[in-house]
Amino acid sequence: MSLSIKNMKKIVILFLTIVVVGLIISSCTTGQRCAAYGERGRYQVERH
Repeated sequence: MSLSIKNMKKIVILFLTIVVVGLIISSCTTGQRCAAYGERGRYQVERH
């Protein structure tokens, strides 16, 4: 069974997409407050 270059590229892109989506979904679902979103009010800088 020989895979062509086009099919190999599709498989690699699909695999990388699944990995990236998995990282995004699991990034802030640990039960802890996510610093990027949950702690926003704590670190606001006053602007004049």
